[in-house]
Amino acid sequence: MKTAKHWLVLLVLLSLPVVLLAAPEPQISWEQDGDDWKAVIEYTFEPQAGQLFKIEHFLGSMTIEAGDPLLTIAFHANDVDFAEAEALLEKEIPELTRDDAGYLLRGESQNSKGEWSFDLEVFLPAKQSVHASTAAGGVELDGLTGEFSISTGAGSINFENITGDIEASTGGGSIEGDHVNGNLDLSTGGGGIELSHVTGSLVDASTGGGGSEMTHSACDRIDLSTGGGALYLEEVVATVKVDVSTGGGDINIRGCKGVFEASTGAGAIDVESHTGKLDISTGAGRVDVDESICSLVASTGMGSLDVELLGFDDIENPIIELSSGMGSVTLALPGDGGYDFDLSTGSSGKISSEFAIDINKDKSHGSGSVNGGGVDVEVTTQGKIKVKKI
Repeated sequence: MKTAKHWLVLLVLLSLPVVLLAAPEPQISWEQDGDDWKAVIEYTFEPQAGQLFKIEHFLGSMTIEAGDPLLTIAFHANDVDFAEAEALLEKEIPELTRDDAGYLLRGESQNSKGEWSFDLEVFLPAKQSVHASTAAGGVELDGLTGEFSISTGAGSINFENITGDIEASTGGGSIEGDHVNGNLDLSTGGGGIELSHVTGSLVDASTGGGGSEMTHSACDRIDLSTGGGALYLEEVVATVKVDVSTGGGDINIRGCKGVFEASTGAGAIDVESHTGKLDISTGAGRVDVDESICSLVASTGMGSLDVELLGFDDIENPIIELSSGMGSVTLALPGDGGYDFDLSTGSSGKISSEFAIDINKDKSHGSGSVNGGGVDVEVTTQGKIKVKKI
């Protein structure tokens, strides 16, 4: 049981304010460039490994990377004399403060009206978390380990050689990441997204209209979406599932492995050398699946389907379901495999098969088991159907 003395000590501790530690004084130097003035503001400071570095209400680009601690801000004042430039800097200079949690760099304004701008470069201990926001300007991260939250109103975001989870958003710029070990939560209003050499449990990346690309990565779950851009995946492995969707762009999947679902409102879908399970659909485009070992469900509202499957090794309960509203369907399968066929086409289409199955007189329906049966093969379209042996 706590004594009255214990409670008094606790109340005193809780009432203590957060202690702001001494922050370094900036060193400022000026140089003139025609009608413009540039100030270089430099801080030598001592961030501790494992702490948090925060940047708030900044306006300008930011480069944040591992190295010997140093913070440099370049201030650009446009079409002003020296006295006006000094007055602008005194008013707008970001303030660097320090407490027990780490450092905070806080700007004073979100709107320069073209009179001035900042560029920030900061070197931090390799093990350092960063939370940074800028109203406009690009952000770069390199070589850090921690947790990261990055936002910019209009610039691009680039990160590489990062260990830790990243949450990043931009109003319209691109997002690029390379060699990242951690979870990613990314969004851009209209720019493209490019990711490479990513490992982690979850990648969730969305763009309002740009394209998305992911290569040479291995994650548990991946969600990529775009309002209208193209999607490209190469050598991506998922232990759980990949979901990709676009409102109208093309989708390309190359040399990937796992359970993939892909959809586009009107674009084409091209798949090559996939291993696992595929569920793909397009509202109007064509579908091509080549040299793949997979279970396949594929549909298109109006386009053609051209499918070549090399087998079903280690695929649990494989099926083949192909459908098109009006397009032709060509399906190539290993000749020694066991299948149960159910093929159906409209009055304008015809069915041909290199496998020995029953086809009715008008060649609009074909069915039968071959090599003892096995994988269910269902094809429906108003166009022609052609089944070939590999």
